[in-house]
Amino acid sequence: MARRRRRARLPMAVVAAVAVMSTLAAGGPAAGGTGTAPGPDEPTIRWTEYGIPHIIASDWEGLGTGYGYAAAKDNICTLADTYLMVDAQRSRYLGPDGRASPGQTQNSTSNLNSDLYFQRIKDDRVVERLLDQPAPDGPEPEVEEAIRGYVRGYNRYLAETGAENISDPACRGAAWVRPITELDVYRHAHAEIIMGSADPLLDGQVNAAPAVGADAAQPRSTPGRTAAKVREAMASSRRDSMGSNALAVGSQGVSGGTGMLLANPHFPWQGKNRMWQSQLTIPGKVNVSGASLLGLPAVNIGHNDDVAWSHTVATVAPFGLFDVQVDPLNPTMYLVDGAWERMTSQRVEVEVLEPGGTLSTVTRTLWSTRYGPVTTSMQGVPLPWVVSAHAVRDVNMHNLRALNTWFGLDQARDVHDVVGILETTQGVPFFNTVASDRTGNALYADIQATPNITDAHARSCLTETGKLLFDQALPLSNVPPISILDGKRSACDWPDDPDAAAPGLLDPKEQPRLIRTDFAGNANDSPWLANPAQPLTYPRVMGDTSAPRSLRTQELILTAQNRINGTDGLPGKGFTPRPWGSCCSPTTAGRPTSPSTPR
Repeated sequence: MARRRRRARLPMAVVAAVAVMSTLAAGGPAAGGTGTAPGPDEPTIRWTEYGIPHIIASDWEGLGTGYGYAAAKDNICTLADTYLMVDAQRSRYLGPDGRASPGQTQNSTSNLNSDLYFQRIKDDRVVERLLDQPAPDGPEPEVEEAIRGYVRGYNRYLAETGAENISDPACRGAAWVRPITELDVYRHAHAEIIMGSADPLLDGQVNAAPAVGADAAQPRSTPGRTAAKVREAMASSRRDSMGSNALAVGSQGVSGGTGMLLANPHFPWQGKNRMWQSQLTIPGKVNVSGASLLGLPAVNIGHNDDVAWSHTVATVAPFGLFDVQVDPLNPTMYLVDGAWERMTSQRVEVEVLEPGGTLSTVTRTLWSTRYGPVTTSMQGVPLPWVVSAHAVRDVNMHNLRALNTWFGLDQARDVHDVVGILETTQGVPFFNTVASDRTGNALYADIQATPNITDAHARSCLTETGKLLFDQALPLSNVPPISILDGKRSACDWPDDPDAAAPGLLDPKEQPRLIRTDFAGNANDSPWLANPAQPLTYPRVMGDTSAPRSLRTQELILTAQNRINGTDGLPGKGFTPRPWGSCCSPTTAGRPTSPSTPR
């Protein structure tokens, strides 16, 4: 079911009449409804009558402070639960058997498995090492400033309210509701960026162990049977998980305007993956309105004065597997280029709350190869560790660039600027981008962090199972091409491209994009028919071509074509923006008209 669009923001003239204003003066409580003018460095929050905060500040740190305060006020329990997850502490406070949600599908794994996964990331200092890198690999200065402010705002709300006085019973008085650090926020951002790999592969990684005894003697599944099971499991997950529709219309398709955008994200209403609407303003620098993944102090889907954009889940698998031959007498040894290598082992410990209230420690040995961690399942389908093992390489495990991407999009000036930001950062984790701008252009772009698997590399290195998963897909399933490459040859690892933003990524210039003045859109199919008048070509790793489109994609295309041509039975031709002045009065303001429309 599509996620219902939240109400649109109010125009500033109306906001002043209906909003509650609070000034976040340093060291004091928010002054609700006083109308007191803020000082030069104090952020101001104005809530519309529909509860959408407009945060105004003089710099990025102040903007983050206001965002953190407002986000905590609206969502303290969900945010605290998320910080508990990325700190690998769910089992300590909530027990090992509860359900956690680290990936795309809600309630997708146990607390214990979630903790083991995130504890390994903590032990490896993955996020800390990313933060040590200069931009663009590490955060840009404005990102650092905003997150520094976010922490201040979140902690201030918690200090003012106190855990015992939180209105939401889900976490009122809970010992795990605590002040946060900047590292908590970066870990949360990283968890969102890797969710496309965590969901299908997390359980298999934390439970990976060589098959022994009767399990090792079981006959191996054929490549065709394994591929079919994985495709079915991935298709089922995609049907039940997140997606989106987005349609950008340019000047040729708009009557009385230059550009419009339909943003229709299918993200959940609850949990860490819900979206939260706000408007963020630094006068003279940025004025952006839209929705963000909860707890990230930037707009992920929205519009500024010149550009409107949205994302849809793409048909790129943000991970790949490597099939490594193991020594049957010593299955932690594997063969590369004719020589045996030893897997690395890692002891991971997490604290667990026992039924009687005492704490115990669970210790697990996790295994890795030169390609990445070993997994023994994908989306619940067993990948037994017998004659060979499967190692995971995650294209986003070392990606915090997405934060730079979204901060850049918040300040974009046209669709060409959007393309430049996407290419420079390559931080988009598993999304398409659809945008329109004030000059009348409509954009579709699938420029993201993508494994550098060219068609030639795939032909040379795919295993038999890998060929079936990479080249064949269930009709209308939107299952991405999943690679399983021959790990016995080091040449089959993802090569580094000098034009890519990070090692192992596909050259962004090879990734599909389309700029037109009629329309461009996506409804979770591959890039092929973003506009049927100009079919796109791209490496197979990005998705299929010349294959049936889903009913959502067909409806998106036909709706656009028929409205532009005036053949849908409605008056006139083209989509028509309805300016606020003609559609709304102070008593009806806030009802959505043309969503995310730059004018």
